[in-house]
Amino acid sequence: MMHLLAACGSALLLVAASGYVPVATAGEWPTEKGCKNVKDPDSVMKGWCAAISRKKGNCLGCHHAMVNPWPEALPPGGNIGP
Repeated sequence: MMHLLAACGSALLLVAASGYVPVATAGEWPTEKGCKNVKDPDSVMKGWCAAISRKKGNCLGCHHAMVNPWPEALPPGGNIGP
């Protein structure tokens, strides 16, 4: 019975995970100006916009975000912080 339950749970998880769609592809991340125009952002988009905002912390001044390809409108990220 436990094997059947585990198999059904695994199948359900696989179906749920296959419906995952990323918020934006790497080339579609907004710039700091573009973040002002984002309608109803989710937590990932809010985090991206906070990280690239120079007024909210300028995270990319020291840290490098793992985004490939890097948005052309943004300067390269730093390499001081992890």
